[in-house]
Amino acid sequence: MSNRFDLLMAMVSRDPLVLAKLVRTLRPRRVLLCSTPHASASGWTQAAERMLIAFQHSHPDSLIGFQVIALDQPSLAQRIAQYRQALTDAGHGLLSQGARIALDCTTGQGLFHITGVEALKQLAAALRGEVFAAYCDADDGRVLLTDTVSPDQGVVEVPIELELTPGRELIERFSMYGVDPRDGEQLWQRQGLDASAHEAHCALYDALCHDRTLRLLFSSYMPQLRAWKQARPSAQAPSSPQSFSSWIKDQADAFARNAASKARNPAALPQIHSDFVALLRSVVTPYDDLPGWQAQWNRDPRLSVLRRSANEYAGQVLFKQLRQQQRSSPQITELNTWAMQQPKQFIDALCQVLMSASDPVEGSVFAAASSDEFKRFLRDMLATIDLQDSLKTLILKSERLSFLFERCIGHAVVRGLERHRLDSVAGVWQNVRLCREDRYLAEFDTLILFRDGRLTVLESKLHPESADHKKIEANIKTTRDFGGAYSDYLLVYPLTTADLNALQQASLATEQGRAPWIQRGMQDVHAWHQYLLRLSGARDQRLLGLDALEQVFGVSPSPA
Repeated sequence: MSNRFDLLMAMVSRDPLVLAKLVRTLRPRRVLLCSTPHASASGWTQAAERMLIAFQHSHPDSLIGFQVIALDQPSLAQRIAQYRQALTDAGHGLLSQGARIALDCTTGQGLFHITGVEALKQLAAALRGEVFAAYCDADDGRVLLTDTVSPDQGVVEVPIELELTPGRELIERFSMYGVDPRDGEQLWQRQGLDASAHEAHCALYDALCHDRTLRLLFSSYMPQLRAWKQARPSAQAPSSPQSFSSWIKDQADAFARNAASKARNPAALPQIHSDFVALLRSVVTPYDDLPGWQAQWNRDPRLSVLRRSANEYAGQVLFKQLRQQQRSSPQITELNTWAMQQPKQFIDALCQVLMSASDPVEGSVFAAASSDEFKRFLRDMLATIDLQDSLKTLILKSERLSFLFERCIGHAVVRGLERHRLDSVAGVWQNVRLCREDRYLAEFDTLILFRDGRLTVLESKLHPESADHKKIEANIKTTRDFGGAYSDYLLVYPLTTADLNALQQASLATEQGRAPWIQRGMQDVHAWHQYLLRLSGARDQRLLGLDALEQVFGVSPSPA
């Protein structure tokens, strides 16, 4: 049976990826789209048009043209009648004798499907053609076709095709949804990947999978650090004479003086000071209160480390540090006006203030892995673990354990693809920031794009304290809104599948049950236990064991 059709008729849905798969698989010469008022108001129609224009541009010999018909009648019954008439009119106007027609039954209301099949059967009889009902089964990677005129012929399965331009796969994939992926580093299907760095991160990943003590160092280092400090009083000396909270206050004062000077309004200093405190909290959380300078903040490479650190810990640290200093303030102030009217100058001033105290920042909880004290702690802990010297050096040189763990996940995914010689994946990227125009939407640690268009995001976390529930839920929604309903979002901690299962056992509710974990170094085992129990009831947040990464692309985990 030929896959080529003369006409594809479909209802506009929220997911243009379904339409893209049908168009690229069935190769229709023309496409007729019917759009409801809700689809147009939600931007779905524009997304579908954008995808079809791009496909027509890249395949001019395949898709001759497309037409969008607005079903704008007030009642459902009237829209169904309008739909029937639109199919009949378009069919007679576009098709010739012996035409092959496909009707998409993947999305839309059932009444439209029934109406469409009956209308097209009449049209096919007049044209002596064929009419097939099409269903895009993304789970199995097939388009299912059934002949509505001769249903006894059974269902035909056609493999989904979704060709993306090499080197532009990610851009083309997200452009269907009108968003732009930026700043990502491609690891898979990339020439010139640093082989030594790749091998080192894969070796550390293997060590994490096989050595529980090393896993617990990554997943529970804060309580171990506190215990280490208590055992070594000399290690309690702060890396800076200022505490982090006093540093925030000093920088706020400095910024307020600077802002007042630039605004040439010394009387505004108290108000600007208050605004800076509120502003700093909004800067380091994924909100967009001041879009005029938010884009500059997101793009400025000087702030990448601070930005990522702050985004990760804002809910747990900054809010507690700053809440006592906040005061009520008018919505529009001298500072806000300056920030929105002159975003570049504003962010330059912010850079100068924040980066002028880089040492206190590095010594704070934001970047504990960069402090001398933390390195001494790591050296002591690593001395008790049977680990290659090169891997110990890799850990000690890392800017932060969370970044190192994130890199290990990405490189382990790439190695799995290489090992199994899989061709189902188009690319693997890390640290992809998703934007719409100048608005930041989300950042993905590890992003896997499959050739059938599916997306999988692996979010790497060390500890529940860094897993902001609301932020993760927002990222999941963003992933599905702008990546498609079939996109996966998985949380990966430095814990194996067996660890995750054991930490949910009821025995951990007692001190006796927790004792073995505490002896191994997980002082916060109760916090882990409570977190995993809460997560087991979450609808969308899903965990993936550290040793089960290859399951993402359909390969059973290797035996330990």
